[in-house]
Amino acid sequence: MLSKPMVDSTLQIFKKITIQLKPTPAKSHYTFNLRDISKIFQGVCMAKTQTLNRNDKMIKLWIHEASRVFHDRLVSADDKRWFTELMVDLIKNAFRVDWSHADLFENKPLIFGDFMKRGIPFEERQYDEIRDIATMSQCIMDY
Repeated sequence: MLSKPMVDSTLQIFKKITIQLKPTPAKSHYTFNLRDISKIFQGVCMAKTQTLNRNDKMIKLWIHEASRVFHDRLVSADDKRWFTELMVDLIKNAFRVDWSHADLFENKPLIFGDFMKRGIPFEERQYDEIRDIATMSQCIMDY
């Protein structure tokens, strides 16, 4: 069951990021609050059960959502690297998976979305991992 490590890790991220990355004049938007935690779980809940049929997909979805909530707001390369290294440490300790920094954040982006198949009603869309960036780019251009 991944719910406990997911909740615990999310709380750890929130605690560490609020302590480590304080707002400054150059980074005045570094204000984090409890809504950020809810946004992570709101994103995780967008995926349907049939999409998340393996633990590794669920963990990747959680990484994606946490990255969208926190990492996307970071402006300096040092802050971004600090966050990604924190994520790698958390998944190794909490989820017991041995994914490297390169696997998750360097080789190819970890992206989830529900826009890859056109013409499907909103209720039937599948929020799933997008593995082919070229196909995603073409899909976005087609829109």
